[in-house]
Amino acid sequence: MLHGPAGQRLFVAERPRYPHQFVVGALAPDGPRIKPHRSATVKEPNSIAVAKDPARTAARVARRVLPRYQQALQAVLDNATDEPDLPHRPAYPRSTRSSP
Repeated sequence: MLHGPAGQRLFVAERPRYPHQFVVGALAPDGPRIKPHRSATVKEPNSIAVAKDPARTAARVARRVLPRYQQALQAVLDNATDEPDLPHRPAYPRSTRSSP
């Protein structure tokens, strides 16, 4: 897992059946303002397959993954400021009856 300076997270894994490639995908950002329901309506960026060549991989990730990730992250942050928080369900009242 790779972590960015503003809470960005990318997952990197070996690609099954292709020993000379990796899969790079975006994960939901981590932070106090980021709640799961904020990203429900946001289109997630696609993962990409990359070669084990670090220079080419960095260029492809910078060109194909990061711009889409930034757009999705901005949409999630916009949702966090535009939409109210979900209401909290009150606790059930306790029973006053004693058990037999």
